[in-house]
Amino acid sequence: MKYFFIKFNNILRKHVTESGSPYLLLGAYATINYLCYFPFWHWYQSSFLIPHFVLRTTIFLICVPLIFTKYWPNKIKFLIPIYWYIVVWLYIPFFGTYYLLDTHNDAGALMNGMLFLFIFILIMDWLSFIILLVLGIVAAYVIHYLIVGHNQFNVDDLKIVAITYIWTIFVGALFSRNISRNRQNLQLQKQLSAVRTVCASIAHELRTPLLSIKGGANGIKIFIPRLLAGYNAAAEAKLNVPRIFPSQITQIEQVIANIESEVDFSNTVIDTLLLNATQIAINPQVYTPNSMSHCIKAALLRYPFNPSEQLELVHFNDAHNFTYHGDDLLMTHVIFNLLKNALYAIAETQKGEIFIWLTTDPKYNYVHFKDTAKGISKEEQERLFEPFNSNTPVGTGIGLSFCRMVMQNLGGDIELHTKMGDFAEFVLKFPTVDANVKEMIKKPS
Repeated sequence: MKYFFIKFNNILRKHVTESGSPYLLLGAYATINYLCYFPFWHWYQSSFLIPHFVLRTTIFLICVPLIFTKYWPNKIKFLIPIYWYIVVWLYIPFFGTYYLLDTHNDAGALMNGMLFLFIFILIMDWLSFIILLVLGIVAAYVIHYLIVGHNQFNVDDLKIVAITYIWTIFVGALFSRNISRNRQNLQLQKQLSAVRTVCASIAHELRTPLLSIKGGANGIKIFIPRLLAGYNAAAEAKLNVPRIFPSQITQIEQVIANIESEVDFSNTVIDTLLLNATQIAINPQVYTPNSMSHCIKAALLRYPFNPSEQLELVHFNDAHNFTYHGDDLLMTHVIFNLLKNALYAIAETQKGEIFIWLTTDPKYNYVHFKDTAKGISKEEQERLFEPFNSNTPVGTGIGLSFCRMVMQNLGGDIELHTKMGDFAEFVLKFPTVDANVKEMIKKPS
């Protein structure tokens, strides 16, 4: 039972987080509404119904703790999502419906219900809205019937309520969509800002020791010949020195090369991480004409394949090379992201290869990047290019969104063609480059 309660509470917590539930705002609104309602009612009608007073007071007392959620004891803070849903359910769909039934569709009650419904739409996600609305209406109808003994609601009243509430839901949905989009964009910007800060900190902390390691390796490489010369001189002088075999010398040189390679690999990972996290469009004025074949070949040579056998899984056909107007560094990291994802899928399924080829047509040039590992499901495709959406336990979720940002900044796009269980093919689309610009490209030496 405890397990299901915790799981249910976690689900509610997720919905609360995504919808940005305004605890303080609703609590403050309930307080103001309570304090202002009865003086107004007394002024307007010179009396008020005791059941309304009891019910409103009860709901007001339940809403007040929302104002002080930040001061709740830590032991019970985990209950805030459940408490939030209970309060919203009681305050809006339940009380609104009960009040409407008790006043026999009074104009004031109808306006009150419209306001509650509008607030309800703005503070809840749609799944929670529908569930709580249905439960609130049913509960209010049943309880009102049990207390009063009848529910006097004719067909004309139902028509008025239905039309009014449907229109309110429609208008609220329009506002809610814009607010939800703005909230998501704001949340995304906060996440990107946090990622940039963390990445910059990590990069700084890692580059310093990496620089020291590479500097030490270079120092060893410089002094090894001198040490060997000293050893050979000592051996020729028949001094008592331990023997060093040629294979051991080769091994030392290989270790130094491996250290340098691993440091370069680590710096490449840091560069990719920083570029992915930045997600800032580059000024197209700094772009230059480049050979796509040269860029891909350079990326394949630079990518830290580990183990080295992974390189044998990559097949590149540059039969239809083309010139693109962009930045080689950005494009290299686009290739890196695609390689990383494809190699992960191949390692996970223990099958597949990577095929890269180029095609052209009068309007666009294309890079096809295909792996034959497992494909991508429909569920994954829907959010594939969204930031912070990762389908791997080690991914950051910003790689493919970075790829799309780069391609769109180049005036192109990135598309996916896939068959589940068979392949995943990313197609990078580039606008064609004017013939005069092609002449500017520098042939690789």
